[in-house]
Amino acid sequence: MANILKGKPITDKQAIYIFNAVVIPMLEYSLNDMTLSEKECLKITTKFISMIKNKALLPITAPNALIYAKEAYDVCHLWDRQLQMQSNNLFNRLNDKGMLGCSTQVRLQHLQNSFWSEQSITESLFIMKTKRGWSLINDILVICKTHDLTFKLSKNLNDNLLIKWVISQ
Repeated sequence: MANILKGKPITDKQAIYIFNAVVIPMLEYSLNDMTLSEKECLKITTKFISMIKNKALLPITAPNALIYAKEAYDVCHLWDRQLQMQSNNLFNRLNDKGMLGCSTQVRLQHLQNSFWSEQSITESLFIMKTKRGWSLINDILVICKTHDLTFKLSKNLNDNLLIKWVISQ
């Protein structure tokens, strides 16, 4: 898509809009049942960043921070959007009281058993790497744990875990 837009007579603002409002949501939809590595996200984003720099008449050596800065061009970073989306989706699945929550708990228990771990794998900061694509939940946990994000599960489904209890520990 970046190659197609490169030859089109559009402005830098239009290119950014297409990336943020068309390409990123399209990729987010695909990421509902898979994850991308940081390297893959960078590869996808780099093509668009170079095209945006070209449209903005910026040198290719201009810092990417300028493109990502909210005050300047405010281009979305695919890796950050994936982290936000996947962690939010996992959080919602873990807190679901219906079939989805039950299925997620079963998958987590299966994953924990596969690693022969006695500690909940959502709470541990230890990254249990497997072949990517083997388990979506594990792939999401790996992404979250690389950013020091963990999920604390209640012992009982009827218990409420207040944030002040977590902070005081």
